[in-house]
This record gives sequence, structure tokens and C-alpha cells, in this order.
Amino acid sequence: MEMWKVPYAKEPFDLKLNLMLLAKKWWVLLVSSILGVLLVGGPYFLKHVVYAPAREYEMVLDFKIDYAENSTGEEYTYFNQSTWYQLLKDDVFTDKVLQYLQADDWAIVDNASNPDMESSLTKEDVRSFMEGTLLSDTRIVTATVRTHNPELTAAIADALEKAFYDFGKETKEIDAIHTWQKPEQATLVVRDVRLFRACMLGLILFDFVTLLVMLCKAVLDDSIYVPSTFEKRYQVPMIGCYSSTKECAVSAEFGVLARQYLDKNTILVMIDEKIELSKLNQALKAEDIEVHDLIKLADSALNSRMTDEEASRIREATSILLAVKSAGHNGRVIEYALDLCSKLGTEVSAAVLVKDEKNI
Repeated sequence: MEMWKVPYAKEPFDLKLNLMLLAKKWWVLLVSSILGVLLVGGPYFLKHVVYAPAREYEMVLDFKIDYAENSTGEEYTYFNQSTWYQLLKDDVFTDKVLQYLQADDWAIVDNASNPDMESSLTKEDVRSFMEGTLLSDTRIVTATVRTHNPELTAAIADALEKAFYDFGKETKEIDAIHTWQKPEQATLVVRDVRLFRACMLGLILFDFVTLLVMLCKAVLDDSIYVPSTFEKRYQVPMIGCYSSTKECAVSAEFGVLARQYLDKNTILVMIDEKIELSKLNQALKAEDIEVHDLIKLADSALNSRMTDEEASRIREATSILLAVKSAGHNGRVIEYALDLCSKLGTEVSAAVLVKDEKNI
């Protein structure tokens, strides 16, 4: 058979067969899932739980700002969100807060309660602890104080409140500042740790890539798993299945089809040297079919030279039976055997599928 006659482009994708083959590889998906959870969820757990920074405590304060009026009778409105954010980072606030902390003996911080901070409380530390913004109303400033020590958080919040009052007195654009909200104590900041989502993300990503690779391998796989695939691809009848590991070696239809397609003297062409054919020969003898000759065309035959004697035996053959190993990734060798027999003048009469349950 000329290779251009092999209709690979028209061969349908056997979804049921490939799903069954994928189901037998369930352990691959299991390993992929475990690796996904470990390789994605593991680093996330280490970063956000094991090696997470020290716990933080915060207090959120709201201040009502009464702005003064300019010469035209309009309120000053240039204190926007960015302005208040920057003001709380500038010396106008940090110096005041640090001054009140020193007055309350908070200038020296206990290292045991906050090992991440140096013993001397500096202006840079105060800047990192405070943040101001406008959430909706330009007249209400929301200030957040966050540290690793609940007592220090409360002390900075008290100092910040006093600094706001001083700022209102010193700024002509502001008439008065009122405290609208101030918690009694600092609250623990709850971390947004999404370990389950990270694990599920790793599992889905790894399983998706694994399934994609397995499907690509299934599409590119040229192995024969069932007789119908061989017949659709090569237009050569397959007379049955043969197993060298079971007592009932051949399939039920083997005898009837063997008598239909094979002569009494048949040449057996084998494309895998590891195939054990004793039970197949017995099954053929039971149907009064004698294997007249055996020709081995193993994988190495693609790079080896066929002898004139072997070629002569194929030319003189009246029927040829091709033994095809199941799940052998041997499409190229099958094509070689069919093409060689066709060029020598004798088409392959039939084929038999040799099953190896370990590889299926």
C-alpha cells in the first residue's frame, strides 16, 4: 500500500477510546494536583503565614474640618486627598506627634514588644505609622495609625489627635477641628490570607497543563489500540486480537476471519521482536492454516538492509499476516511493512492485534 493512500487527515478522533485511555492515567492527574498544591500553595503559605511580618494593630480616627472663608465668602477648598496624605507625612505633623510621645515617655520603645523597630523612636518611624485620606467628604479627614504594638498605636493616636488640634489653631484656612470618631483601643489587623485559593489555583493550573499535554500526546499517538483504528487507517482487515498472557489467546471471531482472508500456507510478518507467537501459531493450526515462513521487521529494519532471500519470500507469498503490537507507538514501522510488501508485489492480506495488557 502506497503511503499516500493512508487517510490520516480523514481519520476521526476516537473520543471514547481516548477518554478511557486518559482514565487509566488517573494517577498522573493525582500527582499533578499534589504538585500544583505544593508548588503554588507551599510558597504562598511560607510567605503569608510562616514568614509573615509581625501582627499589626490599628486605630482609625475621623476629624471634622471647619474651613475658614476667604475674602469672597467662600470656604478654602484646596485641602484635597493628596494634600492630607502628604501633610501627615510632613514635619508639621510628625514633629508634633513625636513631641507629644516624648512628653508621654514613648520616645523609647521596648524592643521586646516590637523587635522589628529600633529602640529609639524616630521621625521616620512615626511617618510609617500614620496615614491620612479623604474617603468621600472633603471636610472629613480619616487618619489611620498602625503599628506592631497596641499600646504604641493608642499613644500615637492620642498624639495625632493633639497634633490635629494644633494644626487647626496654626492654620488660617481652618477655623476648628473636631474629633468625630476615635476608638477606645487598637484592634488587631486581620490578614487577608487566601491559602485555599492559592492551593486551588495551583491545582487547576497544573491539571490544565497536564491534561493539555496528555491530549496532545493522544492526538500525536500513532499506536493501534483497537482493530477498527487499524482498518480505518490502513484499509487492511484485522482478523482479531491475540494475547500471549491469557489462556484464551485469540478473540472469538479470529477463526472465521482467518479462514476468510488467509491461505493454508501463510507468511507471518512481525514488526516487534518481543512478540511471543506460540499461542498464535497454535490458533492458526487449529484453523488448518500453517505458518509457512516468519519474517521479522523490527524497528531496526528502518535502518537495516533487507536481504534478497527475504524479498523473494514476500514476492512468492500467497497471503501475508501482519502481527501488530497494541500500544506500541509503531505507526512508522507499520507503514514501512505495508509499503514494503506492496512494493514487492504482495499486499498484506490481514493483520492481528497483539495485546499487551501492561502497556494499555
